[in-house]
Amino acid sequence: MSFKEKTRFVYARAELWNDVKEQEYRDLVKSIVDLEFKLNKGGIKVSEGRQYAMDLKHKRNDLRALIAERTELDGKTAEGKAENQKFK
Repeated sequence: MSFKEKTRFVYARAELWNDVKEQEYRDLVKSIVDLEFKLNKGGIKVSEGRQYAMDLKHKRNDLRALIAERTELDGKTAEGKAENQKFK
């Protein structure tokens, strides 16, 4: 079992990061990719494009919050603290 797998197991037991949050993370990434594709493809009304852009903005903010939460958890591990020391 790798370190990341072990930390995910510990986070799940402590209810800090569970399968629901992991699935939410994956769903957000997929939604963002889909919206970016629709916008880049073009051929849509301006109002539709604006709505896609607003949805994209909100989903990116949600993803950023999830990433920050997970990064904070990873930073509290011994390995995370060791990595942070390298950059000081």
